[in-house]
Amino acid sequence: MQNMMDTMDIAFPHLGIYLRNVPKTITIGNFSIALYGIVIAIGMLCGIWLASRIAKKTGQNPDTYWDISIWLIIFSIIGARVYYVIFFWDAYKDDPIQIFNLRGGGLAIYGGVIAGVITAIVYCHRKKLRPLVVLDTACFGLILGQIIGRWANFFNREVFGGYTDNLLAMRLPIAMVRERDITPELASHIQAGTNYIQVHPTFLYESLWNLMILCIMLWYRKRKKFDGEMMLLVHPHGSALHHGDEDPGLHAARHCDARRLRHPGHLRTKQGEEAEGGRCFPHSPLDADSSAGDRKQERRQKDKGKGRGSRRSLRL
Repeated sequence: MQNMMDTMDIAFPHLGIYLRNVPKTITIGNFSIALYGIVIAIGMLCGIWLASRIAKKTGQNPDTYWDISIWLIIFSIIGARVYYVIFFWDAYKDDPIQIFNLRGGGLAIYGGVIAGVITAIVYCHRKKLRPLVVLDTACFGLILGQIIGRWANFFNREVFGGYTDNLLAMRLPIAMVRERDITPELASHIQAGTNYIQVHPTFLYESLWNLMILCIMLWYRKRKKFDGEMMLLVHPHGSALHHGDEDPGLHAARHCDARRLRHPGHLRTKQGEEAEGGRCFPHSPLDADSSAGDRKQERRQKDKGKGRGSRRSLRL
């Protein structure tokens, strides 16, 4: 496997797979369409189709799910974007118009699920439907949508894990990865004379994980004991893998000034940055928690010192 990769290539070295010219967009005439959006759209359509099929098998009206899907898609995208922007506000505060640039990525699944559940409950209330029955049916589509939708991250070169040298390790050219997605840990593994990072393909892990969950759900569907049980089955397991890799609060805290990573010869450590007066994402939730903890510990030590001093003075 070669040391230098072309910009658009993706490799799985231990599987002997080298994919050349993997595009991020396709062009029709003068109009470019992001493959990220195409894959997400395919995932949505397949999810709606599966939900309508389950509805038909359970004596519901399949058209209900095609009707509700319009509202679910709209408000889920809004919710996913709002959730992401809240945690990554520093990236948008200087250029707020970029909040509306969905082609650049930036959707958080938790925000989409929260908005989707609220939308479904409101819709059911207005149409006199049973919310738990609708959510049980819709969750089949949600899981299938995630199975397919995770491959949008593959084309976008995002939502990957840390460094690994396991069988499924994936290599991505540094030039095609967002600056904030390269952690100090990843940077420390970039070897001289190379232009790529080697990472866990978490999109693949989660896609396979959700496929297994969907198979279990299809088997368990006729055995469920109460309405809402399928949704409870999906909630803790369907999002288990991307909890640590996509939660924006954790994600933001991982990243330092990665602009220099475009040029591996100029890499510097986090400690070096701090020594020069720099710091990593000062508004990161984890940084804030850490700083707050340090201040509390300092106050306790001072209080203990004062207490000892007062006791000494009393003895005298």
